[in-house]
Parts: sequence; C-alpha cells; structure tokens
Amino acid sequence: MIIAVCRATISPRKRSEAQEFWKRLASYNKKQPGIEDVIVMHPLQGLRDLIMASERLSSLEAWEEFREKREEDPEWQALMKERGDKQYTVPVTLEWKQYEVVE
Repeated sequence: MIIAVCRATISPRKRSEAQEFWKRLASYNKKQPGIEDVIVMHPLQGLRDLIMASERLSSLEAWEEFREKREEDPEWQALMKERGDKQYTVPVTLEWKQYEVVE
C-alpha cells in the first residue's frame, strides 16, 4: 500500500477558497481507479496556513498509472488551470511525498 501526501501553503486571504478547491480535487481523485481513499486536512497547531491531502493507493504502480492518466484528462486539466489562475496556494510550496506502508 502507498500513501501519497501533498501539501501547500495557502495564499493570504484564500483559506476557504483553497479548502473548497482541494475538496474538489479530492472528489476527482476518489473516482480514479487504484485510489482507495483521499482526505483533505489542516494542522491543528503550528502552521495553520498549510493544507494537505493524503491519498491511499493499492500500489506504487497504481500511483504511477493514476498520475499518467490524469494528465490527459480534460477535467484534471481544467482543475489545474483553475489552480494556476486563482492561486489558492503559493505555487512554490506545493510538495508531494510518497510513503510505502510497512504494517
């Protein structure tokens, strides 16, 4: 099993818009084959301007296949265009990490 975590810093005064947008991204991702679960979250303490998403996938192959297929999907492209146009998060802060679950 693979857990993929994405995090970014929310742009000033865009917390609610960023949260709604990331919920739409999560909804899109939940419909994709190989994705078992997606959650969107904020830290309770510390850096409150962070937004994070965690996706659980069956395997690293499923993650790679998901990433390849979505790049050609018009719905995904529209979401990415909106992300770029609206700047809900600070672009240089977007970070992805993948983790293998060992137990």
